[in-house]
Amino acid sequence: MSSVGRGRGRVLLVAALFTLAAVGGAVPPDRTRAAAAASAAPASASPASTAPVSTPPTPPTFGSESTYCTLDDPAITESSGLAVSTLDAARLWTHNDSGDRARIFALAAPKNGTCATAGILNLRGVDAFDAEDLAPGPNHTLWLGDIGDNIGQRKRIVVDRVTEPAQVTGETSVDAQRFRFAYPDEPHDAEALLVSPRTGQMVVVTKGSTSKPRIYAAEGRPAATTAPAPADVRRLVSGGELNAPESGGTFEAITGGAVSPDGRVIVLRTYLDAYIYTVPGDDLVAALRSTPRQIHLPVQPQGESVAFAADGQSILLSTEGAGTAILRLPRESERSNVGRFIGGKSNVRPVLVVGLLALLALLLTVALRRRRLST
Repeated sequence: MSSVGRGRGRVLLVAALFTLAAVGGAVPPDRTRAAAAASAAPASASPASTAPVSTPPTPPTFGSESTYCTLDDPAITESSGLAVSTLDAARLWTHNDSGDRARIFALAAPKNGTCATAGILNLRGVDAFDAEDLAPGPNHTLWLGDIGDNIGQRKRIVVDRVTEPAQVTGETSVDAQRFRFAYPDEPHDAEALLVSPRTGQMVVVTKGSTSKPRIYAAEGRPAATTAPAPADVRRLVSGGELNAPESGGTFEAITGGAVSPDGRVIVLRTYLDAYIYTVPGDDLVAALRSTPRQIHLPVQPQGESVAFAADGQSILLSTEGAGTAILRLPRESERSNVGRFIGGKSNVRPVLVVGLLALLALLLTVALRRRRLST
């Protein structure tokens, strides 16, 4: 067989393999992901919840994506957190990653394919170090999680609470209540802040770039009331490792999280996948230790945020980068074949995988036949 023919065959085979990996994991991602996780040593810590982990209902799943809108504000260059207003179902909130001041952008409902900036909330009296996530809370509050720590040296992290205004126009300065927290063991880099709209429970999930992601909860459910933030630094309580065996490492680091408006579902995202949990009772920590459903996410430049729509029937995904799109994934039946449980056998897109396997077999047959003819 000529060198040209061999080269063409190799290109076809490589293209097929990459396509298989992209559409459903027919080339199992577990091997590469497990390699990064294998070096992570488990850390022992007292759990934030001592209640036994019950078997929760089947987690829902979310289907094919569509573009919700495109961000056209040049000031939004790194949409790192995303939240839906609890006052106006059509309004979104987002913020930039590190390098920006403490501010939150209000996004208007989509018009002509774009979500224009309707206003900006400047947080009065606080600065920003590395804001990574945004969560809606009880009593029409927004919680800005300044929890990033790329170099692992922060002695404390902060979460700022603001009350969402009914109307947003132009730039407005609002008072912020700053809650200060410290980890019980060592500094961690984190990008996911969870706040229960039902109970005010607050949980931070670490990124897990160099170890397995871990769960840390604030004591006393600080989001449950509008009382002033305490002046001292409060110690978080460890909830142990996140139950998401394929998470962690460069591409499966946890980059954002959200709790559904009814407080019954949690979504954590990575650059590639999402993990979906149902909440037993009112305990977010117990939910994160239960078996999740895993789904592959659509390709984004650097996807770092996720939010539930106001009705809880879809999730929204944003990414860092100027002029990027917010994607929408609709909720599907709990009995849907989309997604799989960790350790289960249900593939994400089984029909496409089978079809592409057949294509791969055809390409191999053609390549072998050409080789026989050339000899």
